[in-house]
Amino acid sequence: GVASAEFAGRVQARADAIRAIAEETFGARLAPFPIPAVADEPDRFWYLFFRPELPDAPLWRALRLLLPHGWLRRRLIAAAHRRLVEELDKHAGRARSTLSERLAGTHRRFVDELSGHVEALIADIGRATQATRRQSTSAEARAAADRQRQQRLSVALGAAYAATAHQQRTEARRQ
Repeated sequence: GVASAEFAGRVQARADAIRAIAEETFGARLAPFPIPAVADEPDRFWYLFFRPELPDAPLWRALRLLLPHGWLRRRLIAAAHRRLVEELDKHAGRARSTLSERLAGTHRRFVDELSGHVEALIADIGRATQATRRQSTSAEARAAADRQRQQRLSVALGAAYAATAHQQRTEARRQ
């Protein structure tokens, strides 16, 4: 759990940094991307407690009477130890298998969610790019319209200046 949380934190920091760079670059507000945790996966681990089995009661009584007590005790303890090691191996295998399944499930979910967010990011960047193009196109159209207005104004001012100059010359000749 601790390793999973640390990994998720590092991945989340990188995802946030990429999102911030994309927002700054493209001027689009992007949705945060939550990183799934292994702890979110269902735990399928199960185990059974080891219960030492004693021989049948009549046989046990006979063995206790016939065999030395110390030897019989050592044999029972050795058998219990072997069984304990077998049980630990079995449950360690189950724990490994469960963790492996949870990691694989988290990986699949992470890849699926990341793919969805990447597709959404691509769509957001495409929309931002189109909006920028539209703004650029409208800015270019406004600039072209402004140039045309300036040309018409320049022609009109030139005509007005020519008419005023002509009128002044005409009045000067009359005088």
